[in-house]
Amino acid sequence: MTDSNQGNGQGPQGGQASGGPAGQPGQAVPPPIPPPGYPGYPPGPGGPYGPGPGAFQASSDFTTAGMKPVNIMGKQYLYAPYFDRALAFLLDGVIFIIPAMLMYAIVAFFIAIGFLIDGGDGGPLVGVFIFLGVIVGLAAFYGLHIWYFSAFLAKEMWGTMPGQTFGCKVLQMMIVKQDGSPLRGMDGFLRWLGNMASMMVMYLGFIWAIIDDRNQSWGDMLGKTYAVTLKPQAPVPGPPPGPMPR
Repeated sequence: MTDSNQGNGQGPQGGQASGGPAGQPGQAVPPPIPPPGYPGYPPGPGGPYGPGPGAFQASSDFTTAGMKPVNIMGKQYLYAPYFDRALAFLLDGVIFIIPAMLMYAIVAFFIAIGFLIDGGDGGPLVGVFIFLGVIVGLAAFYGLHIWYFSAFLAKEMWGTMPGQTFGCKVLQMMIVKQDGSPLRGMDGFLRWLGNMASMMVMYLGFIWAIIDDRNQSWGDMLGKTYAVTLKPQAPVPGPPPGPMPR
């Protein structure tokens, strides 16, 4: 009877075939290790089912800086680090050296015209042209300044995407609306007004972003915007395979 059962490939336990590998009869093959999240197995990062495809976590820079994720219309962002914002601001300031030189050139031009008309005597007419030169130069400088931080900021132009200046592009960050709506030129203008007010009080409005929970400067608060980073974060590693829990 025993020989008949073995010849039919049935085990001694009610006719079940042996689960052992070939050449090792009677040895059960251990079941595969279940992925994280199954009953009796510790959950992995990201929930009971482990991290999904493309899951990311904040790097140590964001953790130590107290950065928090923000959800805007279903899209997940991280607030831009303060030092990235400061560097972007400095880069944009370097760009505006050219408009500043243009402003001085306009003033010099008007002064020269005044001396030519006045005959080089330095009379009252020269003072009038100096005044006109200053007015025109300042108008040109601040006109470009407002355009750059409002209309240009809100458009896809010269390699930038909406919400980026050249400084933002280099530092991989962008400006977004709090409610997820498209950024408009008026939003950028309100940010510009807030930033100008910050500069008038010894940059207090920019320093405010260090202590603000959302890293908002006064300009962000006035324009109802956030500065978020576009830098890719490190993938969340899954737990190493281990023995099946008993």
